[in-house]
Amino acid sequence: MKRCTRIFASLSWLAAGLFVAMPASAAPIDYALGLDTLPSAQGWTHVGSSNMGEDVFSANGTLAWNTMPYDVNVNFQNYSYYSKTPVAGSYDTTPWTLYWDVKVEQSEPSTPDYYWAGAYTAVSLNGYNLGIGLGTHHISIFKDYYAWSYQYNFALPVAITDWTRIELATDANHQFTISLDGVLLDLQQPTLLTTPSALAVHKFAGAASFVPAWDTLLGGGGPLDTGSSFAIGDASIGSNAMTETGCWYLTQSGAANVGNVCMANPVPEPDAYAMMIAGLGLVGWAAMRRRG
Repeated sequence: MKRCTRIFASLSWLAAGLFVAMPASAAPIDYALGLDTLPSAQGWTHVGSSNMGEDVFSANGTLAWNTMPYDVNVNFQNYSYYSKTPVAGSYDTTPWTLYWDVKVEQSEPSTPDYYWAGAYTAVSLNGYNLGIGLGTHHISIFKDYYAWSYQYNFALPVAITDWTRIELATDANHQFTISLDGVLLDLQQPTLLTTPSALAVHKFAGAASFVPAWDTLLGGGGPLDTGSSFAIGDASIGSNAMTETGCWYLTQSGAANVGNVCMANPVPEPDAYAMMIAGLGLVGWAAMRRRG
């Protein structure tokens, strides 16, 4: 199994023991992670390698994960993240949106073999699974299907060194979009990084990997569905990333006011400024960073 599937394999194992199939009419999720205490105090389970405990995290209005050693146990043995399974009856397969504030103070020191995931979050709801990993200049997108894991890497034209709001939105047809500070990412096959770029790995039967075509469909279902869970943390290969999370809010409510929810845990930001767009991966237009 390739390294890029190990995080989803861990999540699959955790979800398998907790997942209960729910009717399609379950109550919608409207969930905000508080950041004044570690997620473990809010019902999240810590998952980490033998040398990476919960002590790499701290919380004081923001959730920060601190430097992990690079070039030590690089065979995907340095990881530390939190996982949570939605309470039975609290979710279904209706559209959802994740708002996630991220700051990357220190990114990967070199190009990893498969992906960047210094700031990492994943959402799996009834098999509609997607993960996002962020370095300073890169975004990794993980799409998990019932038997395959797909991974793509794109370059970001603007470094995520200041607070940036990620908006991951799905629709009724299980298509998704990703925006950074309100700027829609233009993620298409021609904008993939050359190395590493895209890879599809079979999770169970050991079928040969291949380079997948890009699409915005969230997969799932079938006998090997990975179930439902959330994850947030650091899952990269021997990462030394230093990152912080501000707002982490996942909702299926169309009337949700993310501004009000995220003000419960405000994060410090400088004055808004214009992002000059250059390079790969975004629509070629400038946007203003969000204001506090």
